[in-house]
Amino acid sequence: MADQDKDLPLVVSEILIEMHGMNSRLRNVENRLENVENILTQVVGSIQYLSGAVGKVAEVINKQQEANTANFKMLMEADERNTSRLENAIQSFGLRFDSLEYRLERLENK
Repeated sequence: MADQDKDLPLVVSEILIEMHGMNSRLRNVENRLENVENILTQVVGSIQYLSGAVGKVAEVINKQQEANTANFKMLMEADERNTSRLENAIQSFGLRFDSLEYRLERLENK
């Protein structure tokens, strides 16, 4: 037992040395974890910023699409009106032409 008691200070010293080394390594790990946490915080901030930017771009694209659709509808309505006018003009011209032909025939027959 006396031999064991002699070794006890040496064992305690070794344990203390190991604990000191572990403390340094734990501090290193804590510092690295803090760095990782800071980086992750920055990444989350960047993702939130990009998400907002993408949302705004999508909103602008949606508004542009709505404007394009409204413009297309207006063009289609204008085209329909112009088509109706053209059809009426052609029909009116046809009637006038028929009337002219009829008059020419009458003149020829006289």
